[in-house]
Amino acid sequence: MHEALRIPEILSHICTFAEKCSLARLARCCSRFQEPANMVLWEHPPNILPLIRCFPDDVWSVAESPEGSSELSFMRPPGPQDWHRFLDHSGYVRYLSTNMRGKTVSLHREVLLLMAALRPAVELFPKLKTLSWCGAGGVLDCEHLPVVLSLTGLSLQFVSIQCWPLHLDQKMILQTSLALLASRSPRVQRISVRFKLRTHHRPTAPSPMQTLPSGFTNLGEFVHRGSALGEHSFKALAGLQSLRALDVQLPCRLSWSVAGMPSQPFTNLKKLVLATTLPSYAAFSFLLALPSVEDLSLIITGYSEEREPGLLAASVRRQSLPSTLSRIHITHEIADWQEAPALSSHHLRPFLEFRDIVEFSYRPPFKLSLDNWFFTDMAKAWPRLRDLCVACADRNITAHPSLPTLYILPAFAANCPDLSKLALTLNAEGRVAKCHRVDEEYPSASKSDASKSKLTCMEVIASPIINPGYVARYLAQVFPEIVSFRASEFTDTAQGRTWRLGWEEVGQYLPVFTDWQKDAEPR
Repeated sequence: MHEALRIPEILSHICTFAEKCSLARLARCCSRFQEPANMVLWEHPPNILPLIRCFPDDVWSVAESPEGSSELSFMRPPGPQDWHRFLDHSGYVRYLSTNMRGKTVSLHREVLLLMAALRPAVELFPKLKTLSWCGAGGVLDCEHLPVVLSLTGLSLQFVSIQCWPLHLDQKMILQTSLALLASRSPRVQRISVRFKLRTHHRPTAPSPMQTLPSGFTNLGEFVHRGSALGEHSFKALAGLQSLRALDVQLPCRLSWSVAGMPSQPFTNLKKLVLATTLPSYAAFSFLLALPSVEDLSLIITGYSEEREPGLLAASVRRQSLPSTLSRIHITHEIADWQEAPALSSHHLRPFLEFRDIVEFSYRPPFKLSLDNWFFTDMAKAWPRLRDLCVACADRNITAHPSLPTLYILPAFAANCPDLSKLALTLNAEGRVAKCHRVDEEYPSASKSDASKSKLTCMEVIASPIINPGYVARYLAQVFPEIVSFRASEFTDTAQGRTWRLGWEEVGQYLPVFTDWQKDAEPR
């Protein structure tokens, strides 16, 4: 039996699901509910303005401008006797954001400076765990970030800095803020810095963060996107024993050296997300090995003269350990690869050396020239596979030399018992689609050797098809548990619309054939 809830726990549960207006009334009018109501009401304020309004009415005022905007400012400096109500409510705050969320009230630049200078000798936010800073459209200017960090304490664990402008005059502000954070909040576990790009800035512009200050001994996750991470910052991160997840953007042309790199970099890193160009990642794979990484996500950006499709798989294999890496996700943000050679099966075979793959997703921009044998070997090499996506980013299917056929599917049904999601670009115009008896064409799909596959979700992407009824019957035999089927990303041409309608018919037939398949099984 479950232990009975105590009265304070019951009150806390009631307040957790109450509306804001009800909480405010309970906090003011009911002594029993005052504490739990305040805990929920002030745990996550929309921004810092409601807290500043806790000062006496003669301390602050809101002045409206002719343009319709408003600004909150101090009419007089707050004295020691004015902090009581502020401290009562700030002690409940666990999440603080500077996002105004469409409101028109801003904060005078001197308010926080006065608060930092005149505050009592106590932490203003003793329970604050998460700080979300919005550099654009927020209630505070960038110069206020060091001031706000000076008001936090040891409990701060998660810091998110968004839309930080890439201005030269902001460099020292960000660097000073990180140094202050390291000294005041050494227990920080996650730091995320995302930069706001102007039209003349490239995504790989140098970062205003010159280096990572020492002192982040508990940092487990670091995110740096919108500008290229510097060499000194990267090497400082490489020496952190606590770092488990890293999401950064590398320079478009990597020229780092091993000098200053720790002898054993990223010893406990498990998840890595890199946004970079293909040549830069290839150079990065020569720079250091990452044997502990289990989850790798690559975002290939920018136009490059390097057009070798096999370079990516070879670089991943060079850097990662086959017995450790289990998740690979690769996306491309490249527009012009029309002159690149086709992606062949031998280009992807280095991936098959990773024997413990659980998730694999690859949407190459190249033309595809993939054969059935490669996918059959993939199914045999990855018995723990749960989620697979191999599809072309180019929807012009007629430009691809060859695509895998429906014949690859039984291999996944037989060798990947945990496979639940499958997304592929297939050619469903072959013999399977034309035959009248699927079991004659592929014996392992017949009811005498019933499939034990547990696949429930399948997606076909920009795939040709004929005879949807036969295709649906074949899919039902191979994947009898399928409940979700969709087709997507067809070109808006006569041929593309025909293929899309064909796959929509498959989706309509599938429930009928799967039910029939279950009824036909021996009991």
